[in-house]
Amino acid sequence: AAVTLGFADKLDAGLRSLPARLSLDEGSSGLFTVRLTTSPTPKDSAGNTDVTVTIAQPAASTGVTIDTDTDTSNSNQNTLTFTGANWHTAQTVYVRTTDDSDYAHARLTLSLSASGGGSGDYDYASVTGSVELSVRDTDDGTASFNPTTLANVIDAEGSAVARSIALSQQPSAAVTVSLSSTNSDVTFSSDSAGNTAITELDFTTSDWNTAQTFYTVLGSDSDKINDSAEVTLSASGGGLSGEAIHYGVTVIDTGRPDIIPSISPVVVNEDGGTVTVGVRLTQKTLFNGSPIRLTNPLLNVTSSDTSVFTVSPRSLEFQNHNNNNKGWDHYQTLTLTPVNDSTFTSAIKNVTINFSSAQSNFANLNYNSTNFPGASIPVQVIDDDPDLILSEASLTVTEGGTGTFTVKLANPPSAQVMVALERTAASSTDVTVTPSLTFTTDNWNMAQTVTVSAADDDDAFADTAMIDLTASGGGYA
Repeated sequence: AAVTLGFADKLDAGLRSLPARLSLDEGSSGLFTVRLTTSPTPKDSAGNTDVTVTIAQPAASTGVTIDTDTDTSNSNQNTLTFTGANWHTAQTVYVRTTDDSDYAHARLTLSLSASGGGSGDYDYASVTGSVELSVRDTDDGTASFNPTTLANVIDAEGSAVARSIALSQQPSAAVTVSLSSTNSDVTFSSDSAGNTAITELDFTTSDWNTAQTFYTVLGSDSDKINDSAEVTLSASGGGLSGEAIHYGVTVIDTGRPDIIPSISPVVVNEDGGTVTVGVRLTQKTLFNGSPIRLTNPLLNVTSSDTSVFTVSPRSLEFQNHNNNNKGWDHYQTLTLTPVNDSTFTSAIKNVTINFSSAQSNFANLNYNSTNFPGASIPVQVIDDDPDLILSEASLTVTEGGTGTFTVKLANPPSAQVMVALERTAASSTDVTVTPSLTFTTDNWNMAQTVTVSAADDDDAFADTAMIDLTASGGGYA
């Protein structure tokens, strides 16, 4: 017999703005994007849960205006609206500056505030954000960087992206330009392979106008989450001390998507009819940082034991865009049909729904039947004549907490019965369980409690565990 446990981390509602810092010359324009970090709409929500993000217009004296559309003939718009359908899609905010004659640089903060959303964890009423804006005066005639701005970097992890910089005027002495990043996965190199790490560039009074090329290295990690960083080039010496420019970095994660089921495990009664489960992916399918369209079928679907249950349909297609409800983040339905089997040897039969793909273009993406991560969903088929009676077929426990269920025998034993409880090899090691129970001919029908503990971890993913219960002795061997 078996019990499956699942627990999940909770992500808080918030705003994501890229880049977090924007540098512009006076009289020029730029942009940044905003999206929500979590959906504002709980499942099966009724009523309006839209979120409005308001960007405060800077004071007129700053010469800076913001607009959420590209039409300059109307008054500047300063709101964005997100729904349960588009919350994860970045929307653009345009920033415009005016030229002035005050010979002064300017720094200000663009403030964002949200309102609306659902209740509880879906509430965005108190969520705020900000983008730091630097406006460089171009009239002061002092030495600075050339160019005065660098383009943001958006590329796949593992890439090394070139940027070049020089000085605009001859400095009075040697100048050191320090390179720094707000994300340890984003570093710098002097070569395109990313092998020679650097943290600074050096200019002299003779080579100040010769552009030096450096590479922004986007490190790979295993978290399957897009990363971001702010890079700063800051000068010291030669009359440039305090000069700095910034650019944003977006690292597109190229990790293979996991499969997310709507429920796990899927519990099926042997004689209870069909059961459905939704399936989606954790992320878009990416290659070299760009979404690609994959041909049908994307995933083959099979039962691990057709003598216990069957599954349909036999294939699913997931797309990077939600065409015909086949988007990567849209649940598609699988139907499980149990097979009434009188040969069950345990109260619960542990089986799986398996996923694979034999498409040739998956070779570049590392998708195949042997290394597709998260390529199965646990299924429990409950015997209609069990030997062990469990109070729960599945259990959900919060990280750092415990949960319980009870076990008793279905029939009187001839002698003492030992029930061993053990976490299966593929289960999360964060889970521990009461190791054993003992039943006698006197207490066989008295429920005994099993405690399941889930340790806290630092990832943002839900974990699962399968717990096998094996009875021996007293006719239960």
